[in-house]
Order: sequence, then structure tokens, then C-alpha cells
Amino acid sequence: MAGSVLALLGSVPVLAAAPIPVERHRSMVPITRDNSELVNEQSYGLADGAVTAAPTAPVEELPAPPEPRANEPAATAPVAAELPPAQESVAAVPPAAEAVEPASSAEIATAGADRQRPVLELDVRCWLTELDMRGRVVRNNLGSDVNFVDQLGLGDENFADIRLTWNCNPTSSIRLAYNKIGFNGSRTISEKIDFNGKTYAANAWVGTDVDVENYRLAWLWQFHTADAGRLRVSSVLELKGFVADASLVAPALNISEAHDVAGALPTVGLAASYQVHPLVDLFGELTGIPAGSYGYFIDGEVGVKFAPQDHFSFIGGYRIFDLEAKDDPDYARLQFAGPFVGMTAWF
Repeated sequence: MAGSVLALLGSVPVLAAAPIPVERHRSMVPITRDNSELVNEQSYGLADGAVTAAPTAPVEELPAPPEPRANEPAATAPVAAELPPAQESVAAVPPAAEAVEPASSAEIATAGADRQRPVLELDVRCWLTELDMRGRVVRNNLGSDVNFVDQLGLGDENFADIRLTWNCNPTSSIRLAYNKIGFNGSRTISEKIDFNGKTYAANAWVGTDVDVENYRLAWLWQFHTADAGRLRVSSVLELKGFVADASLVAPALNISEAHDVAGALPTVGLAASYQVHPLVDLFGELTGIPAGSYGYFIDGEVGVKFAPQDHFSFIGGYRIFDLEAKDDPDYARLQFAGPFVGMTAWF
């Protein structure tokens, strides 16, 4: 039995003895002397879905390099001839001088804004006013409407307005202002006037004198800027005080009447300026207070400032001061309006 098995095994060909043809994969790396011990994983190809081993072809030995002769350097791999260092193709360019760019309009405006923000400003103006003054004062049931301009001959006057501003920080300013207004006139009245309980008969000569002193204390807070600092807007909180003295005399009627009044009004408003040129500013301000049935008060101005040099400027514009007070049956209306010119110095 054992002999028949051995005979059967002997009739089966040994697979390892005969080389199996394998189609060489394209990515196979030939085995040379340098990589004879490496086996590329791609040296196995797929043939009809079965993995077949690569044939073991004999490796051809490369001839050894000849022995160097005496006094002869050993042969080395050819080395590319050294090239001379490439010369710089671009000649050195001297550094260009720094170009001085012209200042932008924003920088000019900012510089101008800084220039116009000094510590102290002294503003002196001459106000060329037109007067509108009317009123009625009733005493002992005697009182009529009086037009102090048309009936009593008060005329237009010019007077000074002085302001001192302290810019205590970049956004806040304290301003103190003072002016004194004086009007006087005389006229032979053409009709009877009842004023403050006295009767001024027609054709009587009447002299009138009115003096008003104004005091103003304001706090301005700059809360908004725009257009690179050219536009600046501030709130204004101002206390306006006044002392008024009015008198009427009629020597032929043996009448001399004087009346004094003093008061103070808190007002609120806005102030704004816009720099149209490094030397030119437009400005405006409006303050006031409504008092309902008791009247109102408005003080406003617009103007232009021209600063040809540091610490000095010219100003000009238009201002209106309008006050109406009512306490039935009495009332008073006082309005000054007109252009102004002046100068500002800052330190």
C-alpha cells in the first residue's frame, strides 16, 4: 500500500521545478546589483485572477571598475563642470528719494480744527441792530399799547458784544458774554398814550430812555464730529440774565416815570461749525426757551470766520435776539436784529 502511494506521488510533476510563466507588470523594477536585495511589491502581477510569482531570472553581474594605477587618482563619477557664479543681471538701483505726498484735505481739516481749539478765545463784536420794541403796562386801569419806535422815536443803535471762552478740554467749553444795549429818543406825540397808570396827552413832548444789560454764562459740549473733523456740533446750556431800566419823561405834563426789571432765563440749544477751507469756517448757534402762554425767548446767529494767521481772525454774520413776555394785561416785545462784525484772538 505504501509503495503504491509513493508511486502515485512520483508521477505528479513538481511545480517548483518548472518555472511558471508570468506576465511582467509594467511597473516592475528590474533587479540590479544595487537593488538585488529589494523586492518591489509591484513585482507581483495578477494573471487570470491568481497571484503568480515573478520568475527568478539570473542577475547579470556588472564588471568591477578597474584598479587605479599608481599615482593616479581613483575614478569618480563625472562631475558637471563648475560654472562661474552668475553675475547679477540687474544693476543696483540707488534708493529712491522719499516722495513727499501733499497733505490730504482731511489732514488739513484736522490741522485747522486743532488750530481753532485754543485754550482761551476773546471775541469782540460790533452789532448793528434794528430795534422793534412794543409793550403795554396797565396800572389803575390805565394802559395802552405803545410802539416805542414809531410813537416815542427810539432809533436803531450799534453796540459792543464781548465774549470770553475757555476751552477746558477737547469737548467742553465755558463761555461768559456781556453786552449793554442803550436806546434813547424824543418826540412830540401825536396821540394820547396811557402807560403804567399815567396819561401822556397828545402834542406833548416825551423823552424816552431804555438801557438793557445782558449777562450770559454758557456750557458747550461737543458731542458730534463728522467729515474728518470739519463738522462739529455742540449742545448749549446757557443762563441768560438781564437788567433793564426804562424811563419816560414829559416836562410839560410834570411826568417822570421810571421802571426797572431784572431776571434770568435758562436756555438750551445747539451750536455748529463747518470748515469749508483751512482758513474759513461757517458757524451758527440757536438757543432759547418756550414759555407757553407767558411768551418765548430766542437768541440765534449765523456767520463766517476768516483766520489769515494764527491767534487772530475776522468774523461777520447776522444775529437776532427776540423776547416776548406776557402777564395779562401786561406784555412786552423786544427784538434786536442785524449784522455784526468783529475780531477774535485766541491764546
